[in-house]
Amino acid sequence: MEDDEEDIILNNLTGKAKCVYEKMMEGKNIINWVLENFKEGSKPSEFNLRFEMSSDLGNETNASFATPLQSGVANTFVIKMNKHRTENINTSLTIARTILQEGIHAGLWEFMYSRDKNLAVIKDDFPGIYN
Repeated sequence: MEDDEEDIILNNLTGKAKCVYEKMMEGKNIINWVLENFKEGSKPSEFNLRFEMSSDLGNETNASFATPLQSGVANTFVIKMNKHRTENINTSLTIARTILQEGIHAGLWEFMYSRDKNLAVIKDDFPGIYN
């Protein structure tokens, strides 16, 4: 998938992470169900989801997730994959699990943000989502 303004999911992954992501997106896999609201279709999300590589994450961190308020990127949830761990340590299965886990975070937050237009009211923590 190319990174352009019409995409709902922006894939800026590289190397093994990109390969795993693309394999996961083929066919009718669980990741497609998780990220369904971010895809173009009859009722696409008003938010984008961006995957990118990061060299700034700690050695024990596989990935990080940020809401639009946390990332400072308007209408975009950002998933950053740890470049060092992805290319040198993690197996393809660990990368797939991480993409799925962070995708679930994005899906939950997209659900909350889409239903409460006053984004400042939403707490950026699990109890806020749970409530």
